[in-house]
Amino acid sequence: MLFNVFAGNPTTRRQNFEQDYWGLSYKQGIDYILSHDLSNKINLDVRDLPGTEYIQYMLTPEQASRLVMTPLEKSDYFITTFRWHPQDYGYGPEYFSVIVRAQKSWPFIS
Repeated sequence: MLFNVFAGNPTTRRQNFEQDYWGLSYKQGIDYILSHDLSNKINLDVRDLPGTEYIQYMLTPEQASRLVMTPLEKSDYFITTFRWHPQDYGYGPEYFSVIVRAQKSWPFIS
């Protein structure tokens, strides 16, 4: 998402604007877990609907069968987009994050 100077301080933008409204980063996060954790069963807490729908509709049956939705206290991984929760969660070390930076798509004339 591209913000201009009027959006405010970059370090506090998450408190004012949703950074991943559609939850597209769930794909990258879940794919990363599946490719790096070779366990047969992976306990996962997915916080929002786009993450659970990605697992249900977009993964192969073999991939989806490795993921077990569990409550946070029993999970190996917690994955979220911070939607409706702009503060850090503080559940331990961050394992992976998706950071997207917008590129200029047209020339600027000065």
